[in-house]
Amino acid sequence: MKRIGTRVITDPVRGSFLHLLEKYASKPGRDPQYSGMFLVPKSNKKLVKLLEEAIEEAKKSGADTKWGGKVPKKLNVPLHDGDEDKDIEEYPEYEGMLYFNANAKKRKPGLVDNHGVEIFDEEAFKSGDYFKLDINFYPYSGEQNGIAVGLNNVMWWKEGEALGGGKVSAEKAFEGEFDDDEDDDDDGMFD
Repeated sequence: MKRIGTRVITDPVRGSFLHLLEKYASKPGRDPQYSGMFLVPKSNKKLVKLLEEAIEEAKKSGADTKWGGKVPKKLNVPLHDGDEDKDIEEYPEYEGMLYFNANAKKRKPGLVDNHGVEIFDEEAFKSGDYFKLDINFYPYSGEQNGIAVGLNNVMWWKEGEALGGGKVSAEKAFEGEFDDDEDDDDDGMFD
């Protein structure tokens, strides 16, 4: 874990809403991009501090390059408090967490496993797994002003409990429904 200016290499964080191998548009009319939401335990004070420092660096850069010499009073920041912003009863995984979205619009982020082997198959990871990230914070301006998170590289670190129930295999979904009798008539359904 380290910070170099606005760039941070993280400790393992939990991933959700992952679109790391193919671009995805979150709403109609939006440009597709590679993206993910990542949860950071508030208890990891060192990582939280590095993220906050990188955000402050990006604010200084934005004041110089985007916002006419000063940081706007109304500024969207990427780090959100799960305890305040989410319904913990409905989304218990956000309890005690900070979270942020990271994306890459043009270049697909590098994606490797914890042995440095490139990952090409989205079946290799799922929402709820843990990842180390290479991210950078940068200012933007336009209709709104803020700080965004660029997704440079991702390392799958370890498996975690699936979020949102996870994908169930066809075998599991139809367990007990399989026709074991090859001579069984299909009740004329397809005559």
